[in-house]
Amino acid sequence: MQAWLRAAETGVLGRPIDAPDRRAVFERNDPTKKTYFLSGGAMEIFQRSADGLSVVVKILVAPTLFGQIEPLANMSAYLESVRVAGGARFYAISPDAFKSLVRSDAALGFECLVDMSSAFCVSARYEPSRMFDTEALLANLVVSYARIFGENVGDGTRISLKRSQADLAEAIGAGERSVNRILAEWKNTNLIVKSRGCYVLKNTSALEKKAGDLLGSLIHAS
Repeated sequence: MQAWLRAAETGVLGRPIDAPDRRAVFERNDPTKKTYFLSGGAMEIFQRSADGLSVVVKILVAPTLFGQIEPLANMSAYLESVRVAGGARFYAISPDAFKSLVRSDAALGFECLVDMSSAFCVSARYEPSRMFDTEALLANLVVSYARIFGENVGDGTRISLKRSQADLAEAIGAGERSVNRILAEWKNTNLIVKSRGCYVLKNTSALEKKAGDLLGSLIHAS
């Protein structure tokens, strides 16, 4: 995404927006008013259930585009919801300006195509997730967070992104009691601990094995 980064640095994409953790960028069924370029940080794509719970279906890592498929397909509303994870810098581009950029600049157009193809591959990998048990879903989520927000702390990997047990349960669409039970088992076997509000992975390889074929299927990084 070097061409898009250059476009951002030279002011072609307008002024950047800096946003904190959990800030919503848009919700499913909102009008497609903008396309976005994420130049720093991360975003979570999620689907919200009828009772208001939000299940994470993809984690975007900069640099990448999002909110572009709907304008390109001339759809009037977004198909998914997006919020900031940890903190992010991004650019909001009008659909007309975005289409003009990808038509007129071959490098921007090609990188957009490659980025979308990569994102769809990630989505395809995660499609079978409903056939996996809660432990595999949870392991994949925490390992994904560790890969994106992980910090080495000597005997483990600290996830700087603060999430509660309830947050983790909601993110994988599972009951909180089930997630609490699994986390308790992991703590008892020294796979994970919680320190100062952050989870610390003590045995990442063991958690990767628990994720199985789902491992890495949440992360889109160009």
